[in-house]
Amino acid sequence: MSLLADVTLILFILAGALWGFRQGFLRGTAGVVGLLLLPRLTLIILRALPLPKEFFDSAGAPVGVIGLLIFFMVFLVLLAAVQIAARSVDQPLQRLLPSPVRLGVYKPLGAVTGSFVFFLAFGLLFSSFSGLASADAPVLDSMAAHSSERSMQMMGLPDFQQISWKNILPNQTVNAPDGTGTLEFPALTGQVTLEPGLEREMVDLVNQERTSRGLKALRVDSTLTDMARAHSLDMIQRRYFSHYTPEGGSVADRADAAGLAYRIVGENLALAPDLASAHDGLMQSPGHRENILRPDYSRFGIGIYREEGLGLVITQNFAD
Repeated sequence: MSLLADVTLILFILAGALWGFRQGFLRGTAGVVGLLLLPRLTLIILRALPLPKEFFDSAGAPVGVIGLLIFFMVFLVLLAAVQIAARSVDQPLQRLLPSPVRLGVYKPLGAVTGSFVFFLAFGLLFSSFSGLASADAPVLDSMAAHSSERSMQMMGLPDFQQISWKNILPNQTVNAPDGTGTLEFPALTGQVTLEPGLEREMVDLVNQERTSRGLKALRVDSTLTDMARAHSLDMIQRRYFSHYTPEGGSVADRADAAGLAYRIVGENLALAPDLASAHDGLMQSPGHRENILRPDYSRFGIGIYREEGLGLVITQNFAD
């Protein structure tokens, strides 16, 4: 799928060059300006409308099929208006230009702007559709995905691939590996102690794994740390080991309850006798390793409690 997405991106850019050459520099520039400014204007308009809150996440981005459809409908109307206005000026302008200037300068510049227009448009479409299909799709590592991320940043939009789609799939969370399942602890018998020193050591271990591979180190976020500590302690006190609480609450639910602003949130859990074996186990597990090395994340928090006779109960929370 990654190769198909990359080939599609290349074809989009070539099509954009052809479109830009035919339309000319002014309409191509109007398309670039429109794609850079109108998505944010669309979000401002949608937030001002009396729409149900479930259509948007905590960051104000459209969530789910209906939210995306509303977003694209408003956005396309605005973009069409910009293109119509540009066309009314462009056609008389092209008639005034000498043929050598029109064919040798004006239209080639249009091809350049047209390529950029289609690059941005592809990023918008790819990000939304791949996000709806699966927030954890392997296509995230492709050139198309990185292009999508850059185009979202240029437009000032959250990457739709990075939205938690819990409004479509209840109790589904981006990258909370399923391998732990649910495990009932034996009765609580030993002393329970918070281990902030081990938390700092694990922060260093995680960031060493990332920086050694050319990824940015994650910054420690106090809200994510509080969430991680609370979940580790809750698992100990209520004798379960799972990404879901006995009531069915997920890491996304806990993030919302904590007031965390995020586009994507993930979680790793570990139960181990010591920190080294916990970290090694996480790195050897594909889902947990993906969380630790995921380029999309920018911050995290770690909560570690030690229960005498049981070991370390570790929660790692990640967010963009």
